[in-house]
Amino acid sequence: MTSVVATDRVLAAALGVNERTLRRWKAAGMPREPDGGIDVARVLAWADARRSESNARGGEARQDDAGPSRHPDVASTATPARAELLDARRDELRLKTEERRLKLDELRGALIRRDDVSRLLAERLSYFDRRLAALFLGARAELARTSDPEVVDEILDAIRRKVLDESYGNRPGAA
Repeated sequence: MTSVVATDRVLAAALGVNERTLRRWKAAGMPREPDGGIDVARVLAWADARRSESNARGGEARQDDAGPSRHPDVASTATPARAELLDARRDELRLKTEERRLKLDELRGALIRRDDVSRLLAERLSYFDRRLAALFLGARAELARTSDPEVVDEILDAIRRKVLDESYGNRPGAA
């Protein structure tokens, strides 16, 4: 991935953190590219690793940072309410991390908008609807000549196979 050289404000926004957190990360050894730029994916992986290490030590990661906790050890203040609060904060951190990953995917152009997917699916469904109607119209005469349920099933099965083959790109005559 190409590294990015940007102001702290732009970089913090791309990483989904505030500028103060970004300064702390830099002081803590945030990875940088040889040209001084930042590989956003590498920094997010680094922050996630710091968060995992902190959690493994029993510390509480900062709400906006993956660094070690400044709070007392969880065991020393363990009450049901405190434990529930810490669980909620960890869940929030996981959600923030996922949000950062989604923002990164959006910046990379790796996400597809829901409206585009809906439109594509509607167009595809419309195509199959028209195609099925055409195939049934083409088979109408053949279906009218028989009253044998097995023959009807064979005709309908042939139509189903034809539509499925077309939908997976196995068009007749294609190699």
